[in-house]
Amino acid sequence: TSRNNLMLGCVMYIINGVYNYEDPIFLTIYDGDLIVGQAVNTDEKHNLILTDMPYNTAELLAKEFLIHRKVACGVRGPKKIVLEVTKALGRLVTKNYELHDFQGIYELSHLLMPDLQGCSLLHQDAVDKKILQKWTEAFIRECDLNPNVNTKEASLTVLDRHEKIKGFRFLKNSKNEIVSMAAKHRDFEDSATVSLVYTPPKHRRNGYGKIVTALL
Repeated sequence: TSRNNLMLGCVMYIINGVYNYEDPIFLTIYDGDLIVGQAVNTDEKHNLILTDMPYNTAELLAKEFLIHRKVACGVRGPKKIVLEVTKALGRLVTKNYELHDFQGIYELSHLLMPDLQGCSLLHQDAVDKKILQKWTEAFIRECDLNPNVNTKEASLTVLDRHEKIKGFRFLKNSKNEIVSMAAKHRDFEDSATVSLVYTPPKHRRNGYGKIVTALL
């Protein structure tokens, strides 16, 4: 499930009513009776999300997708198949495309709990929303995923997407200072994603990022 956590998490949110979209589309690629790939697109303003699949399915998937949508806002998933589907979409709609970012996604299979140093987790509702917005914007800016992105607008988009999930948690140290944050989302039956791990510069080199991630 970790390999397809993005897909599974989005589908579960749709099923459970966390995401409410009028026209989501779900595409399944078969090789005979065998399912070899799947894709979901919630609406025209969001990315086409892919599982891993054989590269020779890219043209077929792109053509089927364009029956339901005029153009793709973006494509997200395993790097190689994303590039193939993006190229196919570009050929079919005669538009150029650009690479937005590569995300490093890692599977956690075993946790070694660090020394908590008297720290504890706070729910996002217990922290000033200005801190949440400021730190989310700083995370996006420091990751430098796309130098042309408006970091404030991007942070507001992220926070809007997370509003119903309430997955942000903040770390409070033994001095009652808010020192780090992380977010949990895309929950599935036996997995979830931890992301947006951020510690302000003045609190770094104290292991807080490790602690907030481990606790979450």
